[in-house]
Amino acid sequence: MLCRQVGILCHPRRRITLQCLTLPDKTGSIMSKSDTKAVGPEHTKERLVCFAVACGTLCSLLLSSTLWTSYRLYAVVPIFESLGAVAQGLGSVPLFFLTFLLVALLFAGPKRVLLGSYIFAALLFGVLDQNRFQPWFFHSILFFFALAASQRRMDLCRLIIAGTYVWSGLQKFNFVFVSELFPWLVSPFIDASSNAQLLAPFAMLVPIVETSIGLLLFFGATRRGAAFAAILMHLGILLSIGPLGHNWNVVVWPWNLEMCVLCYVLFISRSATHSQHKSLIPSTFAGLVVSCFVLLLPALNFVGLWDAYLSFALYSGNTSQASLGFGRGTAEKLPYWLTNAASVADTDQLLVDFRDWAIAETGVPPYPEPRVMRQSARALCSRLQHPKDLFYIETARPDPRTGERTIRTYSCADLENEKR
Repeated sequence: MLCRQVGILCHPRRRITLQCLTLPDKTGSIMSKSDTKAVGPEHTKERLVCFAVACGTLCSLLLSSTLWTSYRLYAVVPIFESLGAVAQGLGSVPLFFLTFLLVALLFAGPKRVLLGSYIFAALLFGVLDQNRFQPWFFHSILFFFALAASQRRMDLCRLIIAGTYVWSGLQKFNFVFVSELFPWLVSPFIDASSNAQLLAPFAMLVPIVETSIGLLLFFGATRRGAAFAAILMHLGILLSIGPLGHNWNVVVWPWNLEMCVLCYVLFISRSATHSQHKSLIPSTFAGLVVSCFVLLLPALNFVGLWDAYLSFALYSGNTSQASLGFGRGTAEKLPYWLTNAASVADTDQLLVDFRDWAIAETGVPPYPEPRVMRQSARALCSRLQHPKDLFYIETARPDPRTGERTIRTYSCADLENEKR
């Protein structure tokens, strides 16, 4: 594109704005603004965001490599049962293909052909196994979609982050988070059992603070302060679940570091503060899509119409749980790492939490939806030829005010009959 100064007389004490004319190139075609690459600070931010997301996702992908293959005991659960044979037949293709695309994005930057390929492949492999729609993986799809947009890409990325904190905070307004999850998070540093009354007010503040961070990111005057608070929150989470704390759920460590980088690049850096629009919600097709996924659809989770992980229910205590009960005879048929994770319910019965099973084998927590966990239990029943001493125990989402949960127990026969 060529630029000319049109109809403006230069004055030594005044800044003159250059007006750009769209002129034909050598081939006679007209070049539009969308055909040109971003330059300057905005282009640098786009590359940094792409690098951070690709790097964080790649690390989490490699830490959960078994999840991206079909060679595992923990069931591959496609959205449509008819796709089961396809999902099983892919083997390690999802792992190698996504790794290739993420490495390419690390070195080539946000090229649309790579972004589009990743989005398509990620959605395909997620449809073929719902367990793969972990929050960090879902985030990567949203960020790369934002980077592939034609305009206001950085504001779309900011919108994703703000919406995540709002809904993640709202999900924590429940009894279980205050009474169980928050004390567990601080237990590496404080004796939670003997300081329960002292911790309760701080536990109640956490959802308020996190929701407030998300809301404050929507307003220009408060974005920097809210972003600093978000970084401190992520560092606190890493301190709790990292090697100095519980040393647990390693797969989300890179994601927390990624979010720290994104908060700095998008909200705190000098170039970020000078380039932000007043509104984070662009009136474009891409803005509508992103707004739908980060502002509207998560609300449906509270009435059971949208999945918890797609609603940013992160360390909230507001999700369904499941476990397996089995006798000594069935235990002999199971891998040692699964029986080692089991606790003794009584002299003849062992109990293993789905969370321990999933993390031990795939490196990620289970996708906390009953339909997915039931299918995993049903597949195990089928593999073990429906033993009579194997039971699936499902714990529903807690009542937000009391923490009470409904518990249901299914035998292998019950699970098979439900399928029919």
